[in-house]
Amino acid sequence: MIKSILDRLNQPFPSKKSLRGSLLNLFYVSIFIAGFLFIFRPFGMRQAPNPFVISAAFGAVSLIFSVSFELFCRFGLRIKTDIPSWTLWKWLVQSFLVVSWIAFGNHLLQSLLFWGHFGSLNQWLAVWQATLTLGCFPIFVSGLVVQMRAVTNNVQQANDIDLPSEQKSSGPVIEFSLNANESFSVVAADLLYVEAMQNYVQLHVRGGNKISRQMIRITIANTLRQIHELGVTNIVRCHRSYLVNLDAIDTVKGNAQGLRLELNDALDVFVPVSRSYIPEFKRALKLANRAAAL
Repeated sequence: MIKSILDRLNQPFPSKKSLRGSLLNLFYVSIFIAGFLFIFRPFGMRQAPNPFVISAAFGAVSLIFSVSFELFCRFGLRIKTDIPSWTLWKWLVQSFLVVSWIAFGNHLLQSLLFWGHFGSLNQWLAVWQATLTLGCFPIFVSGLVVQMRAVTNNVQQANDIDLPSEQKSSGPVIEFSLNANESFSVVAADLLYVEAMQNYVQLHVRGGNKISRQMIRITIANTLRQIHELGVTNIVRCHRSYLVNLDAIDTVKGNAQGLRLELNDALDVFVPVSRSYIPEFKRALKLANRAAAL
């Protein structure tokens, strides 16, 4: 039982939507909170004057503080949520922190509305407990539902994918500049995948029975452009931070964040396909299969 719970918590969690989608979702949540407070009036709100105004105020606080937390995580901390290491337990920790931040906003609002003492620890703890009571259970349940739904959908997509039956020939040699006097050359068929690392990319290259790695100062977009200019079409983008050689894929599996590619020459190495790139990835596979059938 405990092991299954831990396994679930360590499973990848679906990455966040676009900023616009996230903000819209937070707006809907704040409307739900305001409506819930107005209809059920928990925590002594039945004795409060103007329940509609108070409920709307707490809903507005939830929106303002959750939006500020979202913007801070995205642009301040630059937290990446579209990588395999973004798991359910990390999402739960982040959710706990945002609920605590909203609780602080609720404490400020309560102090303004009811002339409480801002410095009262007991008052802060009471508001924090009430906010967690209202928010944590729905958050936990919704997180499990979102994760399981994403896994089911992506596993189905993985099962529908047909990998190229035959590998292409070695292909042209791709030459990357290291500096003014040096370059690095790799045969297209030996380039397994490319991983972006800020202003650099790391090439993962097949070399006999092992994989070698080469760091190059270039963006992943320019890397793909340079590869395609040579007529190499079987190396495609599958993630914001990854390119993959279609001929190097051994199996395709689905998880909550999208697809996971196991490469036939890279033991214990998995390349992610994010949900936003799945349609493009599937189109590239169809073209590769069509070309192989000719």
